[in-house]
Amino acid sequence: MEQQEHLVKEEILPSAKLSEWFDFLFEVFKEKGTSKQYFINHHENDPNLNSIFISSIINTTNTIIDTNNDDEIDNQHNSKINIIGTVKVFHRNIFVNNKEKNTITIVTCGGIGEVSTKKEFRGKGIASNLLKKSIQYMKENNFKLSALHASKLYSNFYSNLGWKTILAYHSCFTLQFLKNNLENNNLIQLKENFKDLDFENENKIKEMMDLYDLFCKQFNGTIARDNINYWRKWIKLEFTTHDCQSIGLYEILENNKQQEKKENLICYLVIGPNNSNNTIIENENNEFCKIKNFKVKEFIVKMERIDDAFDLFCKCFYYLLRYKFNNLITTIDNNFENLKFNISLPYPLFKVMDIKEGIINCYTENDNNQSNKVQCIVSDIKEKDNVDEGWMYQLIETNDTNNIDCKDFISEEKHVIWRTDHY
Repeated sequence: MEQQEHLVKEEILPSAKLSEWFDFLFEVFKEKGTSKQYFINHHENDPNLNSIFISSIINTTNTIIDTNNDDEIDNQHNSKINIIGTVKVFHRNIFVNNKEKNTITIVTCGGIGEVSTKKEFRGKGIASNLLKKSIQYMKENNFKLSALHASKLYSNFYSNLGWKTILAYHSCFTLQFLKNNLENNNLIQLKENFKDLDFENENKIKEMMDLYDLFCKQFNGTIARDNINYWRKWIKLEFTTHDCQSIGLYEILENNKQQEKKENLICYLVIGPNNSNNTIIENENNEFCKIKNFKVKEFIVKMERIDDAFDLFCKCFYYLLRYKFNNLITTIDNNFENLKFNISLPYPLFKVMDIKEGIINCYTENDNNQSNKVQCIVSDIKEKDNVDEGWMYQLIETNDTNNIDCKDFISEEKHVIWRTDHY
């Protein structure tokens, strides 16, 4: 028998204690402004199996228990969990290089998230022990890789535990839209139609899934979304976070014999305001021009239309500006030429879209009985404008991974993780 102030226990979180875990996360992260609902959404909208590891204290200040008796410890512990640290392993599949076959393949990946320790217990190895426990769990369950995103402050901490940085480059460019009057006989009739993405119709979701799967096989590190419920819950919500808007562009196929019209999804765009401040510059005509910053959350294109990818992007973005970002873009009609848009996007996507400076004819539109040709001017291209140094990977040891490095799986030139999938 032994009396002590407290006893620390490490375990997988009992499902009955989820509410206490949400409360713990909120308390730890509230200084960053993260809401409790954020963690609830992360858990409830993820249909994949996830594992939550916790360290907790059994308060024994006024209680004498036998620390060698597991049943006695559990009885004391189950009454109230005093969580002091946690790590969550998100079960994911990702696209990676298959170096031997020179192809893209899918492997299991354990995403590390919700790493946190109660303030008064930091520096005591709580998080390190839980991360080691999560690595052991991934080994036992045949994970190929583990991934996480770390701030610069903690990159050395994760590096000491085996994770290695793989850079994620981002590009940027500037768009400016112009509208010119046209004669009616010069109008081009588009056989395309903008529509909101439908997460209630199973066939529509599967159409998105197929489009996504084929397009993302050219990247590394990208989540393979093979669970339809992941689309119904996680993706549906994340398309709206960070003040983002989304739109799908469908091609209209006519069957004259049956007098039917069929719509096929050719691309979709998810984009939102960037956190960086908007700026005002003076243009070449000594006029002031406002630059608004946007960040691509996700852009997926039908592979048969890959050569038109940038044209399709411009069409979708213009549509969103006109009809969904009208609360942000209040002057889009009155002072259209005095607005520029700085677009940030993953570098590998930039390369696929083959973006070049110049003028692009977006499409024609009828607006208040006036026919207009919409053009966009592309300028200020920066291929590798900035780099995200936060993504880190660890190869989980199995019998077939001797002498293999993470970069054999994840090429920095192809490294894309859509913001939609961040955990």
